[in-house]
This record gives sequence, C-alpha cells and structure tokens, in this order.
Amino acid sequence: MASSSDSWMKEYNEATKLADDINGMISERSTLPASGPDAQRYVSAIRRKNTILGTRLDSLQSLLSKLPGKQPISEKELNRRKDMIGTLRSKVLQMASTLTSHTANRDSLLGPEINKADPMGRTVGLDNYGLVGLQRQVMKEQDEGLEKLEETVVSTKHIALAVNEELDLHARLIDDLDQHVEVTDSRLRRVQKNLAVLNKRTKGGCSCMCMLLSVVGIVVLSTPTRIWLAIFRTSGVAFGARELYEVIKQKNCQTIKQKMSNVPKEAIEVVAQSIGISNLSPEVALALTPDVEYRVREIMQEAIKCMRHSRRTVLTTDDVDSALKLRNVEPIFGFASGDPLRFKRAAGHKDLFYIDDNDVEFKDVIEAPLPRAPLGVSVAAHWLAIEGVQPAIPENAPIEALAAYSDVKKSEYKEDGIPVDIKLPVKHVLSRELQLYFEKVTELTRRSSSSLFKEALVSLATDSGLHALVPYFTCFVADEVTRNLNSFPLLFALMRLVRSLLQNPHIHIEPYLQQLMPSVITCLVAKRLGNRYTDNHWELRNFTANLVSSICKRFGHVYHNLQPRLTRTLLHAFLDPTKTLPQHYGAIQGLAALGPSVVRLLILPNLDSYMQLLEPEMILEKQKNEIKRHEAWRVYGALLKAAGQCMHDRLKMFHSLLSPPAHAIWKSKGRVATTMTNKRKASTDNLMQQPPLKN
Repeated sequence: MASSSDSWMKEYNEATKLADDINGMISERSTLPASGPDAQRYVSAIRRKNTILGTRLDSLQSLLSKLPGKQPISEKELNRRKDMIGTLRSKVLQMASTLTSHTANRDSLLGPEINKADPMGRTVGLDNYGLVGLQRQVMKEQDEGLEKLEETVVSTKHIALAVNEELDLHARLIDDLDQHVEVTDSRLRRVQKNLAVLNKRTKGGCSCMCMLLSVVGIVVLSTPTRIWLAIFRTSGVAFGARELYEVIKQKNCQTIKQKMSNVPKEAIEVVAQSIGISNLSPEVALALTPDVEYRVREIMQEAIKCMRHSRRTVLTTDDVDSALKLRNVEPIFGFASGDPLRFKRAAGHKDLFYIDDNDVEFKDVIEAPLPRAPLGVSVAAHWLAIEGVQPAIPENAPIEALAAYSDVKKSEYKEDGIPVDIKLPVKHVLSRELQLYFEKVTELTRRSSSSLFKEALVSLATDSGLHALVPYFTCFVADEVTRNLNSFPLLFALMRLVRSLLQNPHIHIEPYLQQLMPSVITCLVAKRLGNRYTDNHWELRNFTANLVSSICKRFGHVYHNLQPRLTRTLLHAFLDPTKTLPQHYGAIQGLAALGPSVVRLLILPNLDSYMQLLEPEMILEKQKNEIKRHEAWRVYGALLKAAGQCMHDRLKMFHSLLSPPAHAIWKSKGRVATTMTNKRKASTDNLMQQPPLKN
C-alpha cells in the first residue's frame, strides 16, 4: 500500500522539477532576440512543457482522489497534498500568463501573493524529529527563494545598466544634433547676409542671377569647395558672383579650421598674453589653432616613439625633450623638481589658478658658484685583483675605507660585547610559472566544487619543485582559515590542501609546521565551522583529527614537544565545561587519533566526571533542544569509539583471555579429567601424580 503513496510523491516531485525547468526557460527568454525562428522555437518548447505539466497535474489530482480507497491516509495528509497541487497549479497558470503577455507586471514576474497556511497546522501530530525535519525543509525553501530573488535582482540590475547606457547615448546624440543645428543656422545667416549684399550691388537688375545665387548658397552647405568653384567658373558670372564666392570660401575655411582643430582659440589668446602679445585678434588666433595642434601632435608622436624605444609604457618629460631635439626646436628651459606644484587661486577669479613661484634675486644667482662640470663618457679598465691580491690603485677601495668599514662592524656590537644580529630583508624571487601555479591552485581551492581541484591536490602531493611555494601556501591557509570560519566547503578544501602538502615527499615542510598547526587545530576544536546546520562539520573534525595524527607520527621524533603541546591543548578543550559539545567532540577525536596510550592516560581517568555532565544532555526530559541532544549523542559515540579502541589494544596482550584454552580430555574411573597444555617443561612430580592414559 505504501507504494501508491510513494508513486504519487514521485510523480509530484517530477512535476515540480518540470515546473522549475519551465520557470528557468522563461527567465532565460530575455537573452534571446525578440523575434525570429529561434525565439519562436524556444517559446513553443516552453508551451509544450507547460501543457505536459498541466496534464501531469490532472493525473495527480485523479490519483489523489483514488488514493483513500487504496491506502488509509489521514485527512490532514490528504489536505496537505491538495494544497501542494493547488500551489503548483497556480504556479502553472502564472507561468502561462507570463508567457502569453507582452508586458510583464509584478504579478507575472514575482507571482501573486499567496496566503500561506497556518504554520501551527503543519506541526500538529509531529514529534521532535518531525519538527526538525519540517524546520530543515522550511529553511531550504527560504534559501531557494532567496537565491531566486538574488537572480531576479541581478538581472534587473543588468537591465537598468543597459537602459542607463542607452539614455546616455541618446543624450549625446541630442547634444550633437543641437550643435549641428546651430552650425547650420549660422551658415544660413551668413548666406542670407551675402545675398543681401549682392542684391544691393546688382540693384535688382538680375533677378535670375539672384535666384541662381540663392540655389548656390544652399548647395554650399553640403558641397565641397572645388565643386562650386567649377560651377562659378563655367557660369560666366561677373564680378559680383566671384566676390561672393571668395567671401563664402573664406568663411567656410574658417569654419573648417575651427572644426578640425581641438585647440580652442581662447588658449591661443591666453598664451599670447603670457608672452606679452595683448592685441592678438580672434581671427589670427583661430587661424593659428590648426597649426598649433599639428605641431603639438608632431612633438607628441616623436615623444611616444622615444618612449617605445626605451621599452617603457609611461611618457616622461625626458621623452618630450628628446622629441624637441629631434625636431630642432628650442629646448624648454627650467629645472626638474620632485616637489609637487603649488597652485593658488587668482584674486577675483573663481576658476583661475596660477603657480606660486618663489622670487629669486639675480644677485644671488650671479654670485652663486658654478656647478661642477659633468664628466665625459669614457670606458676604462683596471685590475680588481692580481693573484688574489687587490692592487692599491685609485679605482679600488682605499685602505682607509676598509678600516672605516671595520669600525662600523665593531659599532654593531653592544656595550657588553654581545653582537647585534641584523637581518636584512631577503627578496624572494619566483618564476612566472610558479606564480601562475600558485594563483590557479588558490583559485581552485576557493571553488573546490570544480573537478580540477582534485587534479590540483594530486599535483601538490606528487610534483617536485614546489618547495618555493610552501611559505605562500602556509600563509594562504592561515589567512583563509582566520577569515572564513563560516565557509564549510572552503575549510574542508584547505585541510585537503594541507594533507596534500604533507604527502609530498619532495617538500621539506618541517620549518612551516608552526604556521600550519594553529589553522589545523582551529578546524578541529573551533566553536562553529560553517554557518548552516546542514554543514557536516563532524566529518571535517574527523578528517582534521586524522591529519593531526599523521603530523605527530611523521614529525614527532623531530619536534619532541609537538605531541605534548597538542595533547595539552586538546585536553584543555575536553575538560573545559564552558566549551560547546562540538568542541568536546573535536578534542576527543584528536586525542583518540593520537593512539590508545593517550586515551588510557587522558580520557579514561576523566570519563566518569565527564559522563556526569554529558548524561543530562542526552536525556529527552532534561534537554528539550533536539540539536544539543544530537550533539551530545555524537560526543557519546566518540567516547565509545575511543574507549573501545583502547580496550582492543589492551586485549591484544592477552590472546587467550576471551577464547577457551586447549585441553586434553580422558576418562578415569567414570570421571572426565582434563590436562592443560603448557609450553613450559612439566615437573616430575606432576607427571607422577597423573594417571596413565587409556587407549
């Protein structure tokens, strides 16, 4: 009978999975073009799956109506399944409306608000295990809802960014259109003014010529200069038309120059004023702008060439000076200064600044001594040493310098004669391949779900030549464990990485144990590992305990205080009543992994007093919290396992304690007698007291 209910739930789970697939396809529909054969096929596939889902819901409804006759089911369970079908059907209708509508609203995107059932009604008739299971299910549903909401928010963000970019593009296009309209309007005004001048000169005697010139003026706005020059030459027009052509050509050339130059004429006027030219006309400044821009571009191109020949990516002032020399331009006089330039605001001007230069007296400059002339470029050779003896020549260090150096070395000693240990920083040079290897392994560790992570662990455990990366891996493990105690997958991946490093026979890892052990002990006796109840931190603690055991077995003979310090730390965590039960569990597993002797000496003597604290946490009447009771039973299981291993180790010393001994059996005067087989030689008295054996 239970198979009918199981089949119904199986059908319902398949229908739920199909609904999730349809919802995902509807969400991904925005990535496809709005029209086209691909979009039509995609929508057809969604509709086909939606129809299949509706058929399955009808089948589930009919099976649910027949289920009470085949299997005894409570009314509460029947109502719950009806609610499940109703919820799924409303979801199907919502997806169908979203698929058919052209403009999505909030209900189509997020779904209508559903009045949830009374939460107390779902807990009626459930025991503690059922309540825990229900709570896990509710937490899982909430996590799924949050993930879907996050996906919706991210997609909305991307859409908003795209809309923002489109709005910026439209604004720039509108600004360009406004600028072009203003330019065209100014050109039309100039043409109208020139036509009025021409009309006065011809005194109204050539109406046809005026019409022709008006047409030519309009064509000027979009026709190159050489075309309308040919028109005027072939038209046979007299002095007035040619004069108009010269005026229009001059204005047009000015407009073209102004448009082609990125240097404003105001900048030319400011530079002219700075060198004493105060009466520069705007026309001259406008005519100079293209030439100034050309010269600046020419110098900058030469400077960029110098920069590239120097194998650099940053342009410096030396490159500009070199470019000026190549073009035979007068160099820039001045001096280089490492101090930043100090700008001051000009009085009465809000947006005008000037450089605050210090005044220098000419008298001081004239009376100052001349600088030392620089040495010329030359090449010289000299002997550093001849047969191990350094010759006393000017090129080599003199004896006085060596004596001064020895005095400096003596000053490095304290007053009491103890030398001062001065350690200079050492630069650790890594090859590019090792840097890429380290970055890739750390990246795979942070996302350990990748299949490449296992290959990276195998590489860490077997490859030679990775010793230079050991300090970087130890620092990486220490930093990540400290910062990510709430990330259970990352902690497990870090411990696996440590195990691979320990397994590599080519790595000398002993000097870095003092950096690794705090991280390993943290993953063993930390108060909380992971931020979810579903995280299996028990498995992580077991894995870390085995890792601690392997470290002690391998390096215990090198560092004699390694295991005593570990046992002291674990025993303190085990006997501290303020610690949580998961911490006690990690301490017990760590002590048990160190061997039966540690269990016999440290755990068993304290077992009685610890059980007095643990037993109340295991009883339902005294501990109502299901999670803590589960943790207590976990600790109890760890204690049983540790004590059992200790007993098994002790029983190995007495092979015949739990097995019957081998006896020799015979009958003597109606009684059954036995003799013990002894490996030691029997005495003569015992042999004489024994009766003879009967055949």
